[in-house]
Amino acid sequence: MASSIPAFKAALFTALQARPNLATVQVTYGGPWPMPEGEWIWLAGVSGQQEAAAIGNQRREERYRLNILIRVTQTGNESAQPTTERCFALFNEIEQTLRADPTQGQSVRESYPTGPIELAEDVTSDGSQWVSELLVTVEARKRVSAL
Repeated sequence: MASSIPAFKAALFTALQARPNLATVQVTYGGPWPMPEGEWIWLAGVSGQQEAAAIGNQRREERYRLNILIRVTQTGNESAQPTTERCFALFNEIEQTLRADPTQGQSVRESYPTGPIELAEDVTSDGSQWVSELLVTVEARKRVSAL
C-alpha cells in the first residue's frame, strides 16, 4: 500500500452518506458539479507527507490533512446567521462520524478534526439568498508499507 488517502476519503465519504441527518445534503468525493443549490459537503484536496518509520524505509508514517468545504445556501433569511449555524451543524455531523470510528473502517490509524477553520458569508447580488461556506480540516495518520 503506497498511501491510505484514497481508502480514507472513500470510507469517510461512505460514512457521511449513511448518516440520517445528512440525507438531504449532497456529499461529494471531489468537487460538486454541476454546482448544487442548497447544502453540500465536498471532500476536497489533501496535503501531507510520508516519513521513514523503520530502518530500510519499507514502512512509512503517513500524515495528512483532508480539506472539507461545507456550503449552505438559503432563501428568505434576513442575515447569514441561519446559514452559518447550519454549516456548523453539518460540521458536527462530520465530527460525530469521526468520533464514532476514528479509523474509518481501519483505513487509517486515527483521524480527527484539526485547524484551521475558515468561514465565509455572503449574499447574492439580488439579496434573495444567503450563502455560508465553512472550510474545515481533518487530520489522518497511518503507517503504510512502501511496497
